[in-house]
Amino acid sequence: MNRQTNFNFIKEKLSLLATHIEMSGGLNILDLHLHSEYFYLHFFNLLFGWELQNLNAVQKNAAGVLQDVAATVLDLLSIPPPGDMDGQSLLPMLYDQ
Repeated sequence: MNRQTNFNFIKEKLSLLATHIEMSGGLNILDLHLHSEYFYLHFFNLLFGWELQNLNAVQKNAAGVLQDVAATVLDLLSIPPPGDMDGQSLLPMLYDQ
């Protein structure tokens, strides 16, 4: 009898964990690529004494982040962006300027 109770408890918790992982992945909170980049960066720095840096922090490798889209829309409408806006307009890239 205890066996069935334990089985149901484990099944419930695994289901909860699977749902949590699925929701986190959908929100891009669980980004394994990002975590692995930082893991190997620190791993190789320690292993070989290198001074590698994650260039994604310096220059993003994908255009069209949400802040960039907002800045692009403002640029299209000729509205100056607020001073605290982080994004950059993609219009110069689109027009090769």
